[in-house]
Amino acid sequence: MTSAPEDPADRPTTTPGTHVFGVLGGIASGKSAAAAELAGPTGRVASADRAAHEALQHPEIVARIVARHGRDVLDADGLVDRAALAARVFEDQDARKELEGWIHPRVREMLFSAFEAAVRDGVPRLVLDVPLLLENAAQHGLLELCDTLVFVDASIEERDRRAVQDRDRK
Repeated sequence: MTSAPEDPADRPTTTPGTHVFGVLGGIASGKSAAAAELAGPTGRVASADRAAHEALQHPEIVARIVARHGRDVLDADGLVDRAALAARVFEDQDARKELEGWIHPRVREMLFSAFEAAVRDGVPRLVLDVPLLLENAAQHGLLELCDTLVFVDASIEERDRRAVQDRDRK
């Protein structure tokens, strides 16, 4: 007789009362959908991508971007045009590292705040949707918060289809 698989959220956690899942996987693998499923109706998702989008709207970050790259990286509403900015920073390693130096600390701050709020509020499940959770663990310190890691994968064909579809929506 085979027993039912153990629910990871029932295991002891590093933070009593809140089980922290770390979701990782490749681009367009389905991390965000998996994170939402893991959180369920009573949990929360803390998304690094969402935090990065918010950071790009912060007045201090916008001012730094304009000072470095000019106003032509802004859209008609004065918000950062992510495609225009990406075209600049992904061609220039120094510019990319500089931008990451401005954004990543703010993203980490937002993710740690989400963790603290989930613990304070007694949220049973917090899912950290952080694409480079393992690769940049030494810099961000988020891996230590995780009780369970979940790797999400999809075929390369499916990931390519999703990535193109996402790009077309933006």
